Amino acid sequence: MGIINRFTLDVDHSQLRKGIPVLLTLDVSSDGPDVASLKDVLLNEGAVEHVFTTAEADLVVYARVPDNDVASWLDDTLKDGAIADFGVTLLACADWLPDLGGTEFALTCAQCGNTVNTEGTATRIDEELYQFCCPSCESRFEEKYEQLQLGAD
Repeated sequence: MGIINRFTLDVDHSQLRKGIPVLLTLDVSSDGPDVASLKDVLLNEGAVEHVFTTAEADLVVYARVPDNDVASWLDDTLKDGAIADFGVTLLACADWLPDLGGTEFALTCAQCGNTVNTEGTATRIDEELYQFCCPSCESRFEEKYEQLQLGAD
């Protein structure tokens, strides 16, 4: 039993990352890698915080580019021919306040679909974690899982 039970941490990312904050609009080359591959490369780059895909299949990237040299950073980050052209907008400030619109976060029982509350249980079956609203749902699920396993063997 711990002393701290649930808390929210508000991190000012601008204090954690160095570099110049920019908004990049990347015109993806038609003969280069696909948009999804480029997004993966960019999101794995430490300077990139957000990547958006437009309806025209362009990428809009919020990044903190090191050394004030966007062209060199893009050349180092992406393969040759990946982008046809790019635009740069220097940002004075970037705020990110996602609104969940009153969405409640709750676990759903793997057996019956009810909300899992404090009376719920959890079990790991074949490396997968399952949540249940009550012990009886857990035992029914385990029995059904075992029957399916026997039928599959």
